[in-house]
Amino acid sequence: MPVYDSESMGIAARRVAKLRDEFDKSKGKVMPVEGEHNPFGSMGGSEDVKGALGGFQTGVHSEFEAGGKLMTSLSDALLRAAGLIAENDQASGEAIARQQRQA
Repeated sequence: MPVYDSESMGIAARRVAKLRDEFDKSKGKVMPVEGEHNPFGSMGGSEDVKGALGGFQTGVHSEFEAGGKLMTSLSDALLRAAGLIAENDQASGEAIARQQRQA
């Protein structure tokens, strides 16, 4: 029979949530190539580069968002599971205590 540790599951859930926060920070660092972030200035062909990099930025942001959603789902599932395990442990403990009092 597997043994589940609800406390460890809660710790893991919090770490996954923290990792999600780091993903959001990293996503924010992938900036568009505009204004002060445009190293190409008015060079010939810079609009093509800007468009290509803009597409890259959109793709990277989409990947960060997808990964972030998965991490949020995982964290939520771990917290729910840990809560259910803790409730089950408490109910089992109470049932055993009642049974011992009746004996």
